[in-house]
Amino acid sequence: MFKQFYCAECKKATRLKAIVGLLVAAVLLCVVYLAVVGVVRSVASDEIEGQLPADFAVVRFSPETNRIGLENAREMLEEALRQKEEQGYSYYIGTNDPVYAAKSMVALYEYAVEHDLSGSYTVYMGNETLLMMIAPLSYPATVAGLLSVLMLFPMIYAVIVGVRSFASEFRDRTIKLVLLRPVRRETLALTKLLAVLTHAAAAFAATLLLALIAGAIPATTTSVADTIYVFNASDAFVASDAFVLCPAILFGLLSVLVVAAVSYAFGLLLRKVSSAMLLSLLLVFDVTGIVLQLTGLSRFSFGTALSLSYFFGAGITVPQANFFLSAAILILWGVGLPLAAILLFRKRDVA
Repeated sequence: MFKQFYCAECKKATRLKAIVGLLVAAVLLCVVYLAVVGVVRSVASDEIEGQLPADFAVVRFSPETNRIGLENAREMLEEALRQKEEQGYSYYIGTNDPVYAAKSMVALYEYAVEHDLSGSYTVYMGNETLLMMIAPLSYPATVAGLLSVLMLFPMIYAVIVGVRSFASEFRDRTIKLVLLRPVRRETLALTKLLAVLTHAAAAFAATLLLALIAGAIPATTTSVADTIYVFNASDAFVASDAFVLCPAILFGLLSVLVVAAVSYAFGLLLRKVSSAMLLSLLLVFDVTGIVLQLTGLSRFSFGTALSLSYFFGAGITVPQANFFLSAAILILWGVGLPLAAILLFRKRDVA
């Protein structure tokens, strides 16, 4: 019985026009973006002979530079902490966190000193798009950069499918017919949610496939130095450049699923397609984050929580957040809100 309901809901949730429209837009964006990347790489290749600019992603380590870098990073951290203390609450107003950036650089050079690093290493900056554009890179880094650009499309599709799952039933006045099925309300709601998440996961998989195909066009076989990642401004480690795909894929999928679940909850709670769609898009484009920035609460921003891969970068300025806080916020939105909506749906009158 559940399988039949689930398959029926998956079929009902399919939005063919949205799929075709978003797919065409994604392909066009790939063409334009890869053209821009080609121009940027051509210019960079002429000027720096195919090497990454040191200011962006490559650091040349040696015992002496490791020592000096660590001293400078610690001084930068002390200065950032002093500014934070002087500014008080106003430090949290805005989007930058110099303390986090300084801590990540301290972790980077402490790792370099401890492991006596020597030679050139690529340092992941937490931005796959920048990493892809500035120079010829290997296939994994190219795919990760392209995927970050295309993430908007599965998120929009997740919003459309999530909102319309229940809101369209209320709009078309078919909700009472739906409730005539011989299943409990919570079972029906969970089945619809599972169908929404299935569509969202499929949309992400299609986007990843497009990135894998398109990424082969500008990718090169250039040998890329081992990459240093700094997790949550505290733990540095060395891995191949292929590791960049891990956070890009894992957190990309998680973000799309959370957006789908949140949009589903808004549709179930508000019962209006337009209102739920607007609120969902405001969250996806982080418009609410602007208000939080002005009130010093940007660390609780939904947009910050959607960017978990940033917490593997060094030297970045994440808005007064950390990986575990952002992950908790994402889980709260993606699990807590839909469950609350379903519990409320059990008791509310649908008339």
